[in-house]
Amino acid sequence: MAAIDSIKLQEFIGDMISKIDSTILTNPKKYFKEIKDDGLFNRYGSKIEFFSTLIKRDTIYSLDESIIKYEITPNLENELTFNRAQSLVEIEKRPGTFFNTLISKLPFATFFFLPFFSFFVWMVYIRKKYTYTDHLIFSFHNQSLLFILLIVSNLINGVFNIGSEGLFLLIFAIYLYKAMRNFYQQGRVKTIIKYTFLNSIFFILGVIAITILIAASVFIY
Repeated sequence: MAAIDSIKLQEFIGDMISKIDSTILTNPKKYFKEIKDDGLFNRYGSKIEFFSTLIKRDTIYSLDESIIKYEITPNLENELTFNRAQSLVEIEKRPGTFFNTLISKLPFATFFFLPFFSFFVWMVYIRKKYTYTDHLIFSFHNQSLLFILLIVSNLINGVFNIGSEGLFLLIFAIYLYKAMRNFYQQGRVKTIIKYTFLNSIFFILGVIAITILIAASVFIY
């Protein structure tokens, strides 16, 4: 039953997209002129949808072609929306390439937000004698180990065709707890509380960093 509902939903969405595409292609000049009356964000999204349809259905390859063919004003907003539409069409055609590009940038994004994460570590251990730099070095050390373990896991998965990520993440989780106890010299209860809190902060910052990374990747793809 759920599968049938899912198919119907996909068909409904497909029909809606086809109707929008048909509306755009019926009279592109009129459709684009009507977009000018929308608010900034609606207008930006509508223009991306407009250019995406033209790129996919009318084989428009550059903004200059659409300027000549549909009498579109050559300005910065139209150039930006056309470039975003072009990027989205490329991602739709080759999602694997985009995903690989995204994965290759993930370590840089993670290391970028570590200074922000280290601030929270410093706040949690503010009564300790350690400086912010000490916390930052500790965070970089742990993050480097995590990436090394994930690389090893990926190699093992490729050679033996198994899923070992869970095991290596468990190893890292245990190591991180031990590292926090040894480095900050606190008891089990305090360490567990701070361990849970800091990992929650790390997860939130990670989601924010990945969201920014995806948005930036779409923007420059």
